[in-house]
Formats: sequence, C-alpha cells, structure tokens
Amino acid sequence: SEEQKSQRSKKYSLWDCYVYADAVMYTSVWEGWGNQFMEAIIARKPVVVFEYPVFTTDIKPFGFDVVSLGEKFVYNEYGLVEIFSEKVDLAAQKIMDTLTDIKKYEQTVNANYRLGTENFNIHIQLKKHLEKLIS
Repeated sequence: SEEQKSQRSKKYSLWDCYVYADAVMYTSVWEGWGNQFMEAIIARKPVVVFEYPVFTTDIKPFGFDVVSLGEKFVYNEYGLVEIFSEKVDLAAQKIMDTLTDIKKYEQTVNANYRLGTENFNIHIQLKKHLEKLIS
C-alpha cells in the first residue's frame, strides 16, 4: 500500500548532502550570521563563499581559508545578481586546485575546522569565559 511504501522510504536531511558534497557553495549576497557556513566547516568541506556584509565583518577576520567570489556584484537586466566573471574564473581554479590535491584539501578543511571549533564552539567559548571570571 501507499502507506507502507511511505514508511519504508528514506527521509533525507541537509546533513545527508554534506556527506556527498565535494565542496559547499555559500553564494548568497545577503545573509544573516552564517549557520550554513559553520555547518560546512564542521562537515570538513571546502567552502566557496560570496563575501556578503556579515561574513566580511563577523567571520572573515578569523582567517578561514575559503574560495572567494568577492564582495561586489551587479544586477542584470532581469534583476538577477551577477558576480564578475574574473572572480568566478579564479574561484573555479582555486576550488579545483583544492579538490585535486589531497594534501591541500586536508590542510584546508582541518585548519577551518580548528578555527571554527576554537572560535565558535559554545562549550569552548563558555569555558574560556568562565575561566576568566573565576581567575
């Protein structure tokens, strides 16, 4: 029956996508803080990012190794965002270099993971703040 088939079918989550992804493209030109960025870092995937305003002020200063699409764009005649082709070409080359060099890939994702957990892990941050208060 249809009900039995529905019960047997696999339910997928966003995390299933990270398992099969080679890299994560975070290309929004306007975002909130960046939860998806952190998810990609925790999943240990290289990140292609458009440097939207909050990324530039709140995340970029920590030194994550990302493939940048820049921070400038234009609207085309259809009202759609276009990123400059030179940036896209450079980003494509950089992500291919990362994906085809296992040493570079591992260095990138592990360094980003370390930065993410050291600076944005609530447990580590809470411990640091409590240690300051106690001492």
